[in-house]
Amino acid sequence: MGIWRNGNRRLRLRLILVGILVLGVGAAIFGWGRLAGENKGRSLRSQVTKPFPVHESPRRRVQLYFSSVGGDHLRTEERRIEAGDPLAVASALLAGLLQGPEGADLVSPIPKGTRLLHLFVTEEGTAYVDFSSELSASHCGGVAAERSTLYAIVNTLILNLKEIERVQIMIEGKPQTTLAGHFDIHHPNTSDLLLVR
Repeated sequence: MGIWRNGNRRLRLRLILVGILVLGVGAAIFGWGRLAGENKGRSLRSQVTKPFPVHESPRRRVQLYFSSVGGDHLRTEERRIEAGDPLAVASALLAGLLQGPEGADLVSPIPKGTRLLHLFVTEEGTAYVDFSSELSASHCGGVAAERSTLYAIVNTLILNLKEIERVQIMIEGKPQTTLAGHFDIHHPNTSDLLLVR
């Protein structure tokens, strides 16, 4: 009888130990799985909330041509614009020119209210630039002022873009003989560096 009790006691003890071991292993597995799930969720959340990298468009330095305060010559003002195809760059150049200079020592040779209507560049390198009527109708006149207006446009395009060799200025879709009575714009013009100081 005593031997039987001792055997039972040992069996119970073994069963209890095995039960504790099974519970411990189960708890460990459950805890590990839960921790891994939390970490997975955390890493997933951190990946989702992390902002996508912003790639800035490449920019290029350009020179815009404006009149000096006295109006007898042109001077450059550096800007940075988005790089792109020649037509996009030409449009950005003209937009900057129409907005006017940032420096106080320069003035815009383009009459206020002038708008760019159309622009295209031929394979031969001629840029056709069509402006609104203000370019001519609101022009102050005079040889120096007209020359500054003409070559601010022409130099800005040609000297920043190798694809443009000549500039044909048009007004309201039509070629004109002159802007304000002094310089021929009926044919395409090339750049003039003699005006630049």
